[in-house]
Amino acid sequence: MKKLLYILVMLMLIIVFCFVNYVFASADQDFSNTLVIAENEYPSSFDSVFADNTTVERTMALSYEALLRFNPSTNELEPWIASKWSTLENGKVFTFTLNQNITFHDGTDLTASDVKFTFDRMREIDQGIAYEFGSLYRVEVVDDYTVKFFLSEASIPFIKIIPKMYIISEEGVKANISDNDYAMTYLANHELGSGPYVLTSFAPEQQAIFSKYDNYWKGWEGNHVEKVIWQYIKESSTQRLLLEKGDVDIIMDPSPDDLNAFRDNSDIKLAEGTTFIEDYFHLRTTHKPLDDIRVRKALALAYDYDAHIAIVLGGSGTQAQGPISSSMIFHNNTLPITHQDMAKAKALLAEAGYPNGGFTFKLAYTGIGEQDQRTAVLFQSNLAELGITVDLMGMTWDYMFDMEQDENSEPDIYVEHFYSNSADPDSGLRDIYHSESRGTGSNASWYQNPKVDELLDSGIVEMDLVKREMDYKEIQKIIAEDVPSIFISNPKYIIAMRNYVNGYRYNPVNHECIFAYDIYLDEKP
Repeated sequence: MKKLLYILVMLMLIIVFCFVNYVFASADQDFSNTLVIAENEYPSSFDSVFADNTTVERTMALSYEALLRFNPSTNELEPWIASKWSTLENGKVFTFTLNQNITFHDGTDLTASDVKFTFDRMREIDQGIAYEFGSLYRVEVVDDYTVKFFLSEASIPFIKIIPKMYIISEEGVKANISDNDYAMTYLANHELGSGPYVLTSFAPEQQAIFSKYDNYWKGWEGNHVEKVIWQYIKESSTQRLLLEKGDVDIIMDPSPDDLNAFRDNSDIKLAEGTTFIEDYFHLRTTHKPLDDIRVRKALALAYDYDAHIAIVLGGSGTQAQGPISSSMIFHNNTLPITHQDMAKAKALLAEAGYPNGGFTFKLAYTGIGEQDQRTAVLFQSNLAELGITVDLMGMTWDYMFDMEQDENSEPDIYVEHFYSNSADPDSGLRDIYHSESRGTGSNASWYQNPKVDELLDSGIVEMDLVKREMDYKEIQKIIAEDVPSIFISNPKYIIAMRNYVNGYRYNPVNHECIFAYDIYLDEKP
C-alpha cells in the first residue's frame, strides 16, 4: 500500500513538474529578448478572416500583415504591404502597388495573386470580417505587384477597413484544404502569414509561442523582441502575481481593483489608450415587455452609470453619449446623457402597466472578464429596486454571439461592447443597428428602423463630408430616441507592464493588438 502511495505521489509530482515546465518555460532559458504576455482567453482560430474577433486579431499583429496600417499618432492610414495606393471613379476603384521583397512563412513570395486570393476566399467563406466588404465585387491582378479592387458603389469606409484584412498565403491555403474547408481546419492551430513572427507552438487554454521569422522583409536590425509567448490565464489575480514577480512582462486584463496598486509599484507602468469602444446593454426589442419603449427607457434610467465608471472601469472612462464613442468622427455631442433616476423609471413602468415590476429578464454576458461580470451584477441590483428579477447567464463570447444571431434565443438583455473595425462611424452603426444585421451581425437587439437603414445606406456612399456628417449625426439621434440599447460607457484601454517594456502604442483600430516588432525590452532581467 505504501509502495503504491509512493508511486502515485511521484507520478503527481512528475505531472506537476511537466506542466509547469510546459506553461512557464524552464528557468535556464534566456528570456532577455522574449516578450511574455498574460491574457485570459485563447484564440479560436489563427485564420485572418476572423480579424473582427479581438481574441483572434491579437495573433494577426504578430504573424500576418495587411496592405495598410492605421497610425494612431497621426490618425491616418500608412503603407504596409502596399507601398502606395490610389482611388478612381469617385471611390469605386482602388489600386494598390505592393512591396516586392515580402515572403510568407511557407517561403513563397507575396504577390498580387495572394492579395486577390485573400479577398476572394474571404467572400466565399462569408464569415468574420466579410460583412465589412459588402460593396466589393471583384479583385483584379494587374501584374505581379499591382492589384485593383472594384466596388459596386462608392464606399467611403472601404479604404478604412483595409488594415483589418490580413493577407494570407494562397499556396499555403491550397496545400492544406480539407473537404473544401478553405484550410479553416488547418488554421485552427497554424498560421499562413508574412509577419515578423511565426507560430511555433500552440496549446489551447495554456500558451501560444511565436518566434521571429528570419526572412522578415523589414529585417531585424535595431531593437526588436525575438520571441513572444502568450500565456492564457483566466484569473486576473494570478496575472497580477505573475507580473509583480516578473514572470510575465505584460498583462492584458488588469482588474480595476489592482490599478492603484500598480500605480504605486515602481517596477510596473500602465499604458492607457483612448478607444473607439462603446459598452452597451442591448435590449431584445422583439421580447415582451422590451417591445415597449417606455420599459426600455425605464431600464436606461435605472442603471447606476457613476458606479459603473468607478467600480467596473476603475475610474478609467466616461459615460457614453449616444450609440458611438465620443472619440469617433461625426459623434453627435448634442445628444442627452442619461443619468440614474429611479423615480422617473418607476413612473415609466407604471405608465406601461408595470407599477411594481413583476417580471424577469435573462441577461447574457461573457463570464470570463471581470468587467462584464460586474456590469451584470450591478444592473441586476439596480433592477431589483424596481421589482424586476434578472437571471444572469454567463457564457463564452462565441456562444453569446451565436445567441445574438438567433431570433428565438433566450436572453432578453446582452452585455456587449463594440470594438470598431475602422476609424469610421459606419462600422459600428451599420453592424449593430441596420436591420440587415439581424441574424448576421451584432444587432443583438433585433432593432429595425427604416429611416436608420435609409440613412446608413446613403451615408456609406455620400462623398460630401458635410452632408455625411449631418446624416450620421441624425442616425445617432434616431437610435438614441428609440432606445434599442442602453449606452453605458466609453472606456479607456489599459494594460499593465514591467518598466523595461518600451515601444508599445495603443491602436484603436487594432484594439488589444500588441505589435511586438515595435517593442524592445530595456535590460530585462
